[in-house]
Amino acid sequence: MTSIDAGPVADGSRGGHDGGDVAEDAAAESMGLLHESAIGRGLLSILMLAISAGLIAWNIPRSDIRSDIRDRLEAPVNLAGLNQGWEVFAPNPPRTHVVMTARVTYDDGSTANFGFPEGEPVLGAFREYRWRKWERRLRLSRNSGFRAQSTDWIAREMEEPDKRVTEVMLIQTRARTPLIGSGDELEWKTTEVFRRTFSETRPPRSETLD
Repeated sequence: MTSIDAGPVADGSRGGHDGGDVAEDAAAESMGLLHESAIGRGLLSILMLAISAGLIAWNIPRSDIRSDIRDRLEAPVNLAGLNQGWEVFAPNPPRTHVVMTARVTYDDGSTANFGFPEGEPVLGAFREYRWRKWERRLRLSRNSGFRAQSTDWIAREMEEPDKRVTEVMLIQTRARTPLIGSGDELEWKTTEVFRRTFSETRPPRSETLD
């Protein structure tokens, strides 16, 4: 029988291992300091532990301890976008529909309404999520500083070339959720909750109404 010499095997496929080793080495090298050094791996571990601890502490059952923890962690958790609310699920889903809007008043006496944008049904939820988080924070009367910052931004967004914003009023519209199967309609109630006034001669002034 005549044997056929297939010639030398290409270096990249020799033994079926060298090519894989090269790829693994390249991947490891691309991860840099965090992967290669003990300090990097330690920092990653600390970061993962901190995130896990923050999520667990943020979502423990409602109590005075949780309130104290949330007060301490609110700033870093919000900054990292890790704040969560599971009240939408059982056993205690929200029983109230709430919508926040703003009424903008101009120096000529005219008014305009500001509402949070709504996206299209499929991918719009991704865009709306942050807007809804912002809207939810505006509902809380204890967030007066956040309300002031938000109304300042709304005033800038609603400014017109030929007229100046003199007041931004935050308005809360809410309705109790009817019992399932009751057939009752939502009964909406509108309340003015925060006023921010603007003057050409003095700094803006705020008034919490709720």
